[in-house]
Amino acid sequence: MRNLLKAEFSRLFRSRLFRIVIILDVIYSLYTIKDYVMIPEYEDLYGFEEYIWGFILIYGFVSAAFNSLFVSHEYSDGTLRNKIVSGHSRKSIYLTELIVCSTAGIILQIVYICIICLLLFKIDLQYIEIGAVIRILIVSFALNIVYNAIFVLSSMLIGSRVSAIVWSITLSMVLFVSAGMLNSTITSDEFHRIKRDKGLEYDEKEILSDNQRKIYTFIYNVIPVGQAIQLEEVHNFSDDDMEASELSPDERTVRLCLTDISVIAVTTMLGVFFFRKKNLK
Repeated sequence: MRNLLKAEFSRLFRSRLFRIVIILDVIYSLYTIKDYVMIPEYEDLYGFEEYIWGFILIYGFVSAAFNSLFVSHEYSDGTLRNKIVSGHSRKSIYLTELIVCSTAGIILQIVYICIICLLLFKIDLQYIEIGAVIRILIVSFALNIVYNAIFVLSSMLIGSRVSAIVWSITLSMVLFVSAGMLNSTITSDEFHRIKRDKGLEYDEKEILSDNQRKIYTFIYNVIPVGQAIQLEEVHNFSDDDMEASELSPDERTVRLCLTDISVIAVTTMLGVFFFRKKNLK
């Protein structure tokens, strides 16, 4: 597997696709902070914590496209078949692709964070929630690997470049829309529960049953986009608002990370299992 990793990392760093994605990542990062840097009023609206989660929100689409193109290249030029003929196990081949694609994703995220850190030259450090920043970064890096686990799975099993791109992008859109719908439902439930508890007028139809709420919340936490949306709510990861949430910031971080580890493990096991059975033409 060591030789496989060396070969794949060499292919990654020589890849024109990877270089293009890094350039786009830099452009996106600079665009993200341009208003904060150029418009003084933004200093009063957003803090550093509000920016560090921005990468992971759109990374699902990036990962879907990049992994599909990068992995499917192995099919199109026959490299994948040659690796198997050379004696490499399908499990090693699959795990190598996952490790390399995850590393590429982490590199892209680090580039984004480094550029976002330019804001530190303009922000008073005493106003930065260090604890919140660390917790958000931990969850976002875990989500990065989750995305790669999902889209390496789809890319390795589909094979065809066009089909892999279409299905992966479609899946990322489904995840995005599903998370948005779940967020709307859960937020509406919380809003009407608060109105009910305060004796105000509320809509009973908008309130979920306890079982429904547990199921919706579980699915929302499992979907990577759902977690990415939660990272926007910085107060949930801040030590200053511990009493306002059902979970402490540390408990929320641990729960989300354990969910991510479970998703990574399940998708990887499924990927290895089905890739072993796949007939390579």
